[in-house]
Amino acid sequence: MTTNLSSTPSISMYAPLSGGFKFFSNLTPYIEEYRHTTRLYGGYWAASFNIINFSPEQLKNFFSNRLAFHIREKTGSQLSWEGLIWEMDHTEKGITRRMSRAEIRNSVKCTYTDQGDNNRKSTGWYKNTTSIKFYGEIQEILFLDNVTTATAQAYAQTVLAEQAFPWPRIVSAKYVEGELDSQLSVSCVGYSYTMNDKYISIAGGSGAISTYITNVINTDCSQVNTKRITTNAITVDKPSTDVRAWDWLMTLAEVGDGTSPYRIYVGPDRNVIYEPISPRPTIHWHGQKITSSLGVDSSLNKWAVQPGIMRDHTWRPKLLPSAMFLEDVRDGVISEIEVGDQYPIPIFKTDYYTDSNYLAAYERERFKSK
Repeated sequence: MTTNLSSTPSISMYAPLSGGFKFFSNLTPYIEEYRHTTRLYGGYWAASFNIINFSPEQLKNFFSNRLAFHIREKTGSQLSWEGLIWEMDHTEKGITRRMSRAEIRNSVKCTYTDQGDNNRKSTGWYKNTTSIKFYGEIQEILFLDNVTTATAQAYAQTVLAEQAFPWPRIVSAKYVEGELDSQLSVSCVGYSYTMNDKYISIAGGSGAISTYITNVINTDCSQVNTKRITTNAITVDKPSTDVRAWDWLMTLAEVGDGTSPYRIYVGPDRNVIYEPISPRPTIHWHGQKITSSLGVDSSLNKWAVQPGIMRDHTWRPKLLPSAMFLEDVRDGVISEIEVGDQYPIPIFKTDYYTDSNYLAAYERERFKSK
């Protein structure tokens, strides 16, 4: 199964969840330098592109009104990535402004100690229902010590007033002669990011990992769905401190079941899957080609490759001890795959990969493609 280098995915934009994911426009003719990453833990992770062939006014309109819109990438009829617009940088006449969902907090409370009292208390949640209706509830817990109740309440309300909605923050101002054209870069994330919008709120006590995962997703992760949650009877306790939902779900996934490692990720249609990681290779590396199974030699679209176990057939085989998770010394766990228009083949990354490795590989592939 050789890597298909010529295929280009189609990119479509839809209204956000609050708008029922209604189709909005086909972005394919208006973007360049598109890339996406997919992770073993998390699934569809990030994507980015630049908007082209727009007038300055069209760029401003996109920048001002498309934050949190749903992005869907298709390779042929196959959904190969999806997420939402997370952040945008707009540059015109030397000024760069940023709109970011990461800055939104529309549900805020303060945990505090009162003056002369070491017992920790909390205000109620202060919420902006208009913001929540459009973006979903995005919580923030603030912390203060040795203050009055009135001070804690005022602090929470002030933060809510400042952060309930995004606004175009100035990032930099730099005059470069001849570079006054409008530019817009767009950063997207997968829906696993939204699973950290809220802190876990389910009841405490002990329970099976898979039961806790299901309950957290159903209670505190409103922008995703439970799809396939493999039963895992290992017992855990709910944390005694405030923890965001995705952070805790990742901790639970890494526990495994005592014999196999597990993964949790968001797949097509925002469905969350929690399952054991199979030691069987799903990617086979042959030096000049990549196959999904040994001996198969048909076209493989680079955009659709998913993380998993990769076997390097350029290395001498040697079985590993049966007590180990991987089967062969040639195998490695691919934790992230990055694909882009800028380079002809995917970049396969393990947990040992660093940014310096990425930059060196990118330069090599860019040189080859010239």
